[in-house]
Amino acid sequence: MCLAIAATFAAIACACGGVSQGLTTPGALAPQPGTTIAVDDAVTIVFHRKIDEATLAGNVRVTQSGSGAPHVRRLRDGGFTLVIEPLFGWHQGELAITLVGGESGIRYADGRGFDSITLTYFVGNR
Repeated sequence: MCLAIAATFAAIACACGGVSQGLTTPGALAPQPGTTIAVDDAVTIVFHRKIDEATLAGNVRVTQSGSGAPHVRRLRDGGFTLVIEPLFGWHQGELAITLVGGESGIRYADGRGFDSITLTYFVGNR
């Protein structure tokens, strides 16, 4: 019963722009999805396993108003931390960052994968 409740909660959190607790370490999203960020804010995601850097190309999608948003992505902390920064500054409005999972998506260094997730932010004045 507890497992079913935990699975339901995780599914609800993902549907609302949150991240499954199995994906990252606790408190590892800065800023939290659903919040307002500034035009020059980076988004940092700390994973509980090392990411295979070769699987990032084409699998980190950043969009604003339905179009690709110029950004820089880099791994830090030995491959555990993904930082996504605006190349020229985010535009005001909604910002969506999708981490593509699945068979051809982002994978951990040990070969494991995860489901795709989308983190949504609002770019504005804080």
